Amino acid sequence: MPKFLSTAPRPFLYAVVILALMLFTSYQLRSAEFDRIDGAPNIIATYHTLLTVTALDESPAAEHFFLPTVSLGRDIDKHIPWGATRPTSSGDFIYTSFYSPGYVAPYLWFKAWNLAITEHNLVVFNFVLGCLSTLILFLLLNTLLRYNGFSPALAAIAAVAGCIISVFSREALLSNGVTYWCHSLWQPLFLGSLLCFLQYQTSPSERGRKFSAAVLLALAFVGPLTEWTGYIFNAGLITLLWVNGPKSSNSRALALKILLATALAMALMLAHLILALGLRATIGALLARFVARNASSGSLTELIGGYGQSYGLFLIGIVVILAIASFSRFHDASATRRNVTLSLLIASAVPLAENLLLLQHASMFSFDRLKFIAPSALLIALAFASYKVTARIVLAGVLAAAALQNFRAYRSDIKLFSAWSDISSSDKRLAGDVLKEIDPACTVFASSFEVRGYANLLFHHGIHENATPEQAMTFLRSDHGCALVYLEGASVFDDDLPAYTKATITRTNGESKTLLAATTQTTTPNIPLATTP
Repeated sequence: MPKFLSTAPRPFLYAVVILALMLFTSYQLRSAEFDRIDGAPNIIATYHTLLTVTALDESPAAEHFFLPTVSLGRDIDKHIPWGATRPTSSGDFIYTSFYSPGYVAPYLWFKAWNLAITEHNLVVFNFVLGCLSTLILFLLLNTLLRYNGFSPALAAIAAVAGCIISVFSREALLSNGVTYWCHSLWQPLFLGSLLCFLQYQTSPSERGRKFSAAVLLALAFVGPLTEWTGYIFNAGLITLLWVNGPKSSNSRALALKILLATALAMALMLAHLILALGLRATIGALLARFVARNASSGSLTELIGGYGQSYGLFLIGIVVILAIASFSRFHDASATRRNVTLSLLIASAVPLAENLLLLQHASMFSFDRLKFIAPSALLIALAFASYKVTARIVLAGVLAAAALQNFRAYRSDIKLFSAWSDISSSDKRLAGDVLKEIDPACTVFASSFEVRGYANLLFHHGIHENATPEQAMTFLRSDHGCALVYLEGASVFDDDLPAYTKATITRTNGESKTLLAATTQTTTPNIPLATTP
């Protein structure tokens, strides 16, 4: 047994066991979705990641620079525009809305464990990230409560109570489950940064403070490279450390180091993109994505409604806690303890500002709201620890009801995609029929409507999107292909997923053959998804 476990208080160990049982339960409740992924809100993000992992695996680094490419490995797959991507000199199109770590991490996961690049294996990776996030959150809550003088037993129980939102909220169930995106990877980095920030302020030894500062500095460098919110979070840390500077010169020194780490992260990302795409294309792409995702393109009403969708009754619980504000233990605490607790709460809430800055993205993609878990868990744990017995029982009841309501909301959202199972099966049968008729190495693919990661994976091919039949024939001639597959159908579930109705195969000798899909269904209920993360 590791030393830190053998010396840990028994209530702490019991709490870890309870936490493990909670996570195991959450896995069992979702095992059907994990084993057979038939659709979910924002599931296009999972397919997008799988496409990028596959593309990274099929092409040499000299072509994609380990940037998030969406171009598969054959020559016929190159030089095909895809959404708002930009090409390298080799014709590999690079996604610029998010940087590499969110895709390289699952790529390394597949490589390290020698796993097939499948939806199930990516979902397991995402679940592991969720477990790691919850464990770090528990350590954060327990450390804060112990620092504030609560007993080991009460601190451990309150920390578990705070972690419930990290395990059973609708957003945790979905975005640490079947829907993976960069925010799932940033969450443990974010929580780890908060833990180091707390330990930096509370460690009784200089060695402990230096170690916490070093790890915090490393996370402050990696965080912004993983998700844009990292820049805003770092700005909050810098401000908090600087304000405390007059009390500790080391705090201002650390603030300056974090500022430097943040600047280096930005410089590395820009240099990497410029090396692959060129200066003009890089700046143009980043500005275009910011304009597309910023507050002027979004709706505050939709964002508020989105938080209601993501957290349901947990939101009511948080509002009640804030309204009562009966943290009696902290009214009598020392100024130092109050300052540390308040600074941690502020640091945990700062990333929420990103939702306002990139309002359109946060409104449309629920995984952008994972960051709400940290400040909520802190408030829940502090309230649980400071309340009297009766109030704790009431709060426990609220949390249990919220967990049940959030699970039902998760299942309800999954059921909205029930039609996708039949549509996907039809798409797969059509793809199988098409691939029997052609040589993929020299066949050109084109689609009458837009293309996203699922379609590329379905046919394992680059596909020209939004093409007319006449344009498709020009692609065949310009690419010197041996045949053309022209796909027709429509986007479903708010323009994210394809329902193909037919595929027309035209060979260079003029022969033509049309294959019909098993179903011609092209319309389903309008699910509130977006076109690409």
